[in-house]
Amino acid sequence: MPEGFSATEVGKEIGQHAREHGHAQRHARLISIVEAVLLSVVTITAAW
Repeated sequence: MPEGFSATEVGKEIGQHAREHGHAQRHARLISIVEAVLLSVVTITAAW
């Protein structure tokens, strides 16, 4: 009996991982955008 995953099992695992962690990646990206906007506002305010 061979050990490890078959190509089909690996594909299923990758798909499941992407579904489970897709929301976290979108949340992290949103946080990065908010941080950039906030930094821009602070920079403009300080320059004024």
